[in-house]
Amino acid sequence: MNAIESTEISIGGNVPSRPPEGPSVSLFPATELGGHGGAQSKSSSAIKFLVLGPTEARQAGQAIALSGARRRALVTRLLVNAGRSISVDSLLEDVWDGHAPPAALATLQSHISQLRKVLGDRLQKSTTGYILRLDAASVDAAEFEGRVAEGASQLALGDVAAATSELRVALRLWRGGALQDVADRPWAMPEAERLEELRRMAVEQLLEARLALGEHEQVVPEAGAAVEEHPFRERRWATLMLALYRSGRQAEALRAYQRLRFVLREELGINPSPPLAALEVAVLRQDPALQATGGHSSLTAVTAIQPIRRPVRSPFDWSGNRSER
Repeated sequence: MNAIESTEISIGGNVPSRPPEGPSVSLFPATELGGHGGAQSKSSSAIKFLVLGPTEARQAGQAIALSGARRRALVTRLLVNAGRSISVDSLLEDVWDGHAPPAALATLQSHISQLRKVLGDRLQKSTTGYILRLDAASVDAAEFEGRVAEGASQLALGDVAAATSELRVALRLWRGGALQDVADRPWAMPEAERLEELRRMAVEQLLEARLALGEHEQVVPEAGAAVEEHPFRERRWATLMLALYRSGRQAEALRAYQRLRFVLREELGINPSPPLAALEVAVLRQDPALQATGGHSSLTAVTAIQPIRRPVRSPFDWSGNRSER
C-alpha cells in the first residue's frame, strides 16, 4: 500500500501561519556550494549549470557545448557531489554506468581537461579524484530551492502576493525532469526524487496562495490538471474542491470529492482522510468559512497521500555536506 504522510493547508481562507511540513530539504548555502571561499576565475564566474531538465551549461546567456551523453553525465555527477571529493573509480563506475571499457580512464581525463578549461580552479584535483566547487548561484536547482524557501517564508509572514510571485519564478526554472539525463542512475535517483517532490509541493503551495488571493476561477483548471497528474495527493483535491465551490460550482465540488473517493477505494482500498471528509460536509452545508479569503479557517489540516515514500534526506545535499540518513 502506498505511504500516507501528513501536511497542512488552509482550505478556508489564507495560507497557514507556518509553511506546510514536507521532506527535509537541503537548501544551498547563500554564498557558496561546497564552502569554497576563494575568488572565482574570470572564466567560471558567469557560468550557470542547469539540472532541472537536461543538463546544460551557459555563460553570458550562451550555451557551453557539453557534447555527448557521457560528458553531460560527468558534469551532472560532479554537480551532485559538489564540494566533496569523488574518486576516479567512482566517476568511472557512475559515468559509464558500471560498464567502463579499458579506454574509459583516458576518455575521463580528456573530459576533465576540457571542463577545466572552462571552470578553471573550480574543478580541482584531490588526493583520490576530483572536487567541484561552485557558487550557489551557479546552479538552477540552488535558485529553485532558495526561491521556494523564500516563498515559504513569505507565506509564514502572511504576504501571499510576494509568495505567489516567488513560487511562480521558481517553477518557471524547470525545463523537464530533475537530473533528466541521468535520473534513472542509482547515484542520481534520490536527489532527482527529492527535487521532484519539492517541485510538487511548490505547485501545491502556489495553487493555495492563488486561491487565497481570490483567483478561484483561474485555479480551477490548473487544480484539475494537478489532480490528474497526481491523483493520490489529497491536498490537490482539497484545493480543487474549494476553487470550484468559490466559483459557484458547489455540485461540481461535491462530484470531485466523490471521484476522489472512488479513486482511493479502487486503487488503494482506503477512504478519503477525515479532514477532506470534513471539507465535503462543509461544502454540503455551505459553510460561510469556505468563502473567506485573506483569513484563516478552522478547517486547516488535510492529509496528503503520496504515490511513493519520499526520502527524508538526500544523500546528495548539493551543499557539500553529506546528509545524515
